[in-house]
Amino acid sequence: MIPIMYAYRTGERRPTDYEDIEKAALSLYMSTLAGSTLIHDVGYMDMGMTASCELIEKVGPGGHFLTEDRTLGHYRNVWYPKVINREEYSVWAGKGAKPLREVLREKDHWILENHHPEQLPKDVEEKIGTILKRASKEVKE
Repeated sequence: MIPIMYAYRTGERRPTDYEDIEKAALSLYMSTLAGSTLIHDVGYMDMGMTASCELIEKVGPGGHFLTEDRTLGHYRNVWYPKVINREEYSVWAGKGAKPLREVLREKDHWILENHHPEQLPKDVEEKIGTILKRASKEVKE
């Protein structure tokens, strides 16, 4: 069997809360799915981008990706989650070290106060009502 190492965690470190637990669980799950024989503790590619095998082969050992078209075309296209915090510990702590539970509670309140969905057309509401009545009868039977 060929040994396969997989990183267990992301690079940032905070006191344990729900966000930390979620990251650890997903990372361990992915490590297991990948068939890892060694699960390491810290992510080496913190916020890194992956490249194609062809590009890795082209650049080769000792090379770099900074002047490659793929890097130049994507280096500003980093997706950051809006709820899960990816900042370094010192930045997160400097902003008040808000736990995920509080972030989620604030997001819930904002949605409840600000989200106003469009009214469904009458015919759609009627169709949904018909479906729900039929389903209700089927469940009772």
